[in-house]
Amino acid sequence: MTDFFLQTSSLVSLLFIGSGLYYAAKKYRLPLSATLVGGGILIAYLSKIPVISFLDDFSLTSEILFYALLPVLLFDSAYNMKFRDLVDNRYSIASLSIISLLISALCISIALYYGSMLIGFPIPYMVCLLFASLISATDTAAALSAFKEIWVRRRLTTIFEWESLFNDGTAIALFLVVLWILQWQNLSQDLSQHTSLFWVFLEQFSVYLWGFAPVFSGSITLIAMILAWWVIWIIVGIIFSKIIERIENESFMEITLTITLAHATFLIAEAINYYIFPVSAIIATVVSALFIGNYGRYKISPKVEAVMEKYWGFFSYVANILIFIGVWMLLIQLEIRWKPLFTLMLISIPIVVLARFISVFPVFWVLNKLKKEAHISLQWQFILSWWALRWVMALMMVLLIPQDMTLASWNYPDMSIRDMLLAITVGIIAFSVFVKTLSLPYFIKATKVNELSLTEKILFLFEKILLLETSIHKIQRTIAGRYIDQEEGKILLSEYQAILWETKKRLELEKKNKDFTSSIQKVFIIHALWHQQKHLKRLYTRWEIDEKTFKHILKRIEYGLRDIKRWNLKILNTQNIIIPKNKIENIAKKIRESIDMQYENTIEKKYYEMRSFHNILARSLEELIILKKNPTLAWYTELDTLIEKYRDFDKQAEEKRRSFFAIHRNKLKKLSWNLTKKALHTTEEEIIEDKKDSFMLSDRLAKELLEEMDIHMKYINRKDSK
Repeated sequence: MTDFFLQTSSLVSLLFIGSGLYYAAKKYRLPLSATLVGGGILIAYLSKIPVISFLDDFSLTSEILFYALLPVLLFDSAYNMKFRDLVDNRYSIASLSIISLLISALCISIALYYGSMLIGFPIPYMVCLLFASLISATDTAAALSAFKEIWVRRRLTTIFEWESLFNDGTAIALFLVVLWILQWQNLSQDLSQHTSLFWVFLEQFSVYLWGFAPVFSGSITLIAMILAWWVIWIIVGIIFSKIIERIENESFMEITLTITLAHATFLIAEAINYYIFPVSAIIATVVSALFIGNYGRYKISPKVEAVMEKYWGFFSYVANILIFIGVWMLLIQLEIRWKPLFTLMLISIPIVVLARFISVFPVFWVLNKLKKEAHISLQWQFILSWWALRWVMALMMVLLIPQDMTLASWNYPDMSIRDMLLAITVGIIAFSVFVKTLSLPYFIKATKVNELSLTEKILFLFEKILLLETSIHKIQRTIAGRYIDQEEGKILLSEYQAILWETKKRLELEKKNKDFTSSIQKVFIIHALWHQQKHLKRLYTRWEIDEKTFKHILKRIEYGLRDIKRWNLKILNTQNIIIPKNKIENIAKKIRESIDMQYENTIEKKYYEMRSFHNILARSLEELIILKKNPTLAWYTELDTLIEKYRDFDKQAEEKRRSFFAIHRNKLKKLSWNLTKKALHTTEEEIIEDKKDSFMLSDRLAKELLEEMDIHMKYINRKDSK
């Protein structure tokens, strides 16, 4: 057998085994990461059996890991994160990403320095600090992968996700500074002989009497890295936007372009890091994904954007299987010397865990006192402390340490600094994967951080009632049409009616809560805003509104949904609660106008927005009126109030549109007529496409019918021009 055949067989087998492990994890509700890692370890040992020795022929090298698979995970994870969440929790995220990480690194380095002396395996302090810098950061890929498996409050998830993204930058900068200091020159004194940490610091930096140089270089590096992330982000975003604007409804091209974007950003950052100055490719990829997810995704054709997440979910699925299985197969093949370092590894685990708690609780105590953001409970602080997973980032940094790096104070000639730190790091990662991920569901249940709010409970029951009533209506039609056995149909109908009655009873019990009235108001508004969002996207899909108008209104609806779900607002008072204004959006708009004078708010653009706004309000009002006809919901006075408000909003929007049209009739008459023709033509295309999909029309007939309708439309246009 050729090597290529064996490697291909190994890759196919790993994907097959990984799919089986994925299925088992979902079926038995096991943490996916722990299941895959366990499978990787088992495969590594089974591959020593001659018959299946080909299983380890596919070797997940560091190059494949960093350049092929990691960009996929990072891009997929960051694509759906919202900048608005970052703004709302900026103090918590910044504190965890910088202050907490530095506190954690200091605590780990001090504790490990003294702990290593206690067990008779003294480690120089700067080596302890190097380890602390690489192990203090919570890993982006591991954190985001873990949060897909378990449900907690959105704000808690947001804080942890954004922290895991940003503290990588702080950790990498600190790691590079310490690494540069260690490489600056070999220390001439054995600092591990000292028992006082004060003398360790004094002698360490007295050796570098002009040690300002490496510290200064490290500071410059950190600033350069931050600036480079933003520069790469802007450049990649602009290039992507310009290219994607020229592509319409070409799903394979657009998806391929996003794959290229993820890897190109990573590779460009790596090239800059190698030839010019230090830049984190991981952070650059994350930032470009954030840019595309928040601003560039609307450049993607609407029909393609709807399936984009499914494609990226598949890419992430394959990457996760290969990374979680392949990395542990690779680590076992390295033949790490566990025995002489076992005790050191054991004391490192509690040191790292306790340092995280010490770095989190005091920081949030100060933040809660300052009241800059919503209060963070002790339960949330505990979860943030415990769920600090270490994974790819720590491995990446420890592998950056030169194998031959040593110090004058290093007393272990048969073991390199990198091998020692790699063993400890692997032990910490194993603890994160097998202990933390397995125990976290129990801690979440004990701390009750995953409990639904009253609004969420009512929304769940509300949607369940609507779903059950739709299903019951479908069952009744099936029975009436004799598509099912009458007796079986009646049994199924009675079961669904029993579930519906039980659900209505649960909703009745929630009325005893004093906040029920405000919560049911929120539920009705969420329902209305959801329909506004749905109809707005339909207008955009049908090309009845331009991209800027779509983004402008969509953002305001999303902010309204976010605010209503998050806080106990006094709703139903003003139109701004239904479609809230956004200060950040207004600032960004002024900046764009100052840069591009052609971006001025023309009469046509104003009319576009007024027409679209009135359209989605009218459709939402229709949906609310349909909801009012439901016997279960008809008696809610809160729904009546909302319908009246929407009637007022609809009337105001219509009057505003008509008056604006009357003032600018000459300029807008042609635009309004063209928009009507465009909507009509799009409707015809949808009908023809639907008939083709249902095999009523063949591809040829559908194409000819569409061409004839195009000819009719062109004839109408020529007639109008005359």
